[in-house]
Order: sequence, then structure tokens, then C-alpha cells
Amino acid sequence: MAGHDNPPSPPYTLTKIYRNDANDVFTDIGAGLTALNECSLSWGDYDNDGDLDLTMAGSIGSPNYVTKIYRNDANGVFTDIDADLTGVWKCSLSWGDYDNDDDLDLVIAGQWYDGSFHGACKVYRNNGDVFNTPPSAPGGLGAVPTGDGLTFSWSATTDSQTPAAGLSYNLRIGTSSGTDDVFAGMADLGTGWRRVPATGNAQKRLSWALKGLDTPGATYYWSVQAVDSALAGSGWAAEQSYAFPALPTYHTLWLTIKNPTYGTIDIDPNDPNWPPFTYPEGTELTLTAEPNEGKKFTKWKVWDANDPNVFVLDTNNPIAIVMSADRKVKAFFKCGGGGIENALPLLMAGAVLCGYASWRRRRRG
Repeated sequence: MAGHDNPPSPPYTLTKIYRNDANDVFTDIGAGLTALNECSLSWGDYDNDGDLDLTMAGSIGSPNYVTKIYRNDANGVFTDIDADLTGVWKCSLSWGDYDNDDDLDLVIAGQWYDGSFHGACKVYRNNGDVFNTPPSAPGGLGAVPTGDGLTFSWSATTDSQTPAAGLSYNLRIGTSSGTDDVFAGMADLGTGWRRVPATGNAQKRLSWALKGLDTPGATYYWSVQAVDSALAGSGWAAEQSYAFPALPTYHTLWLTIKNPTYGTIDIDPNDPNWPPFTYPEGTELTLTAEPNEGKKFTKWKVWDANDPNVFVLDTNNPIAIVMSADRKVKAFFKCGGGGIENALPLLMAGAVLCGYASWRRRRRG
């Protein structure tokens, strides 16, 4: 952090690094950095040694402005490398490998002063002779439903320069193979080349939960890449997918027969509100019989569409059925005061003796 402080006495500016010691504890490491105001800071591994260095620019007291690079020498030691950079304030800084030579270059923009104020925007090429190599792609990918979403996970990977603990991870999710229209990866979808000089969107986590991914029947395609301290990305891991099963789509249909005699009732098979009498193999049905007052449901009969001698009976109501072959369905009921059992085939034909009866059939799928 850097900026203007408000102590009772000078100095009135500061620049500090606080180490994250977990459990909401942050400790000032006493890095001894130049105190700045109206400033900008940016992390990046400019020397490809696997740890993050720091560039910073701002005011050390008007009209004196600096831009510095501090090399991370480990163990909380940061060394000013005395880079010959234009000092600016009210500024912005960013690392990025503009010339694709596998080390980080620097862009700065802000105001500088030489007796009067001027705007500056400069790119500084890194002429170092130590080059970065991208990390390996992660492995061990998996996805599980959690609440109203999915949790994606992967295993830590390795890099020749950046230690495993210094790697971040970048996730992409799409609704078709090789896409990221659900969760953008900000990298080339084929090669993994990073389109932004930044850590991965999953940070240093080995899992990421995303809500809202619970659409019935939807399939989500996803992958993850590693990003090192020089902001280079690995290739994408082998793409995975997770498919949510389709939930029931219920169509409530009524078949009503009043004072019928023996015979059949024909229903137009071309009517889109009435599905075929023969349910194809794999069809999932939830069937509910709801007779009017005075009628009593007795059983279902489900038989092979090609062989009426192959059938099963079921007295449960409702029932859930997954057709293991092409099937037809019939409901049986009897009048409350009589012993005659009658059948109501679903849905194309029926024969009813005892007055008024209504049946509702709910179709899944």
C-alpha cells in the first residue's frame, strides 16, 4: 500500500508491504520502500527468478517524482535496482511482455516535471538475459454440483521458475466445446496464450465454485491453465464437461368420459397436446391416476408395444417409469360401489363403464 497518511508529525506519506499470515492477520514486513503519494504500484517477476518484484511511481514531495523497480531478494528484502525511469505521479503502471521475448516489459503513464508539467506515456523494454518458460498444464480436473452451481477443482502443477505456491490458475467455462461464454478465460482458447497480463481468475486456489450453473439438461465444458509469476500461461488442461440431467417437464392432460358404453374413444394422434400412445425406449414418465369421486384406482399395466404378452403390473400411484423398450400403458379402476374393474388405456383409447371418470397423465421429458 502507498499514499498519504495523517500522522501528528512527518512523514505524511508511506509505502508498505503487509504479509498475509492467514486468519485475517497482515504483518508489516518493514520493507523500507520509498514513501509515495498520488502513486501507482504493480507486481511482476521482471527477472524470472520465480518471485514477484515491485515497480512503483509517484510523488515524494512536489515537485519531486520517481519511478522505481524493487527486486525481490526473498525473506522480505526488496532492493532498488536504480532503473533509469522517468519519474511520474498521478500515474499508472503495468507489466507485460510486449515483444514476446519471455520477460516482462514495463509501461508507465502519468505527469512529469522539468519546470513545468508534461504528460508521459512510455514503454520500457526489458533487456535481461534470463527468460521465462510457461508452467505445465494442471491435471486432476473434476467438477461436482454444489447447491445451485458447480465446484471445479484441479491439482497443483509445476513451473521451472515459479514455485508451485506462486502459481495462479485461470478457469474457462462454456456451453459448447472450446468456448468460454459462461466464464471467460481471457486467454486464447486454443493455445492458452494470455490476452491480459494478470494473474489467473481463480487466483491461487485449486478449486472454484460458480453459482447459477444448474440449468436442467445443460452441459458445461471447462478447462483450466496455470499462470506463473511472469504472467505467462500454460496450455489448457484436457477439456472436461459436466452434464446436468434433464428435470421433468410436466404436461397436464385430462381425458374425461361421461356416461360411456363399451367401446373406444379415439384421439387424434396428430394433436401436439397428446403424445404417442407408444412410448419409445428410454422415455421417462411420471404417471398419476386421479379418478373422480366414487371411482377407485387399482393398477397400472405396462406392456411391450410389440408383444402384448410381455407386461408388468404396478399398484403404486403415482409411478415413475423409465421405458426399457417401446411400451404402452393402461390404467385400471373400478367403481366405488361395484366390483367391475375397467381399463383406461393411456392415451389413445379407453373403455369405461361406471359413469364419470377423469385421469391425468404427466409426461416427463
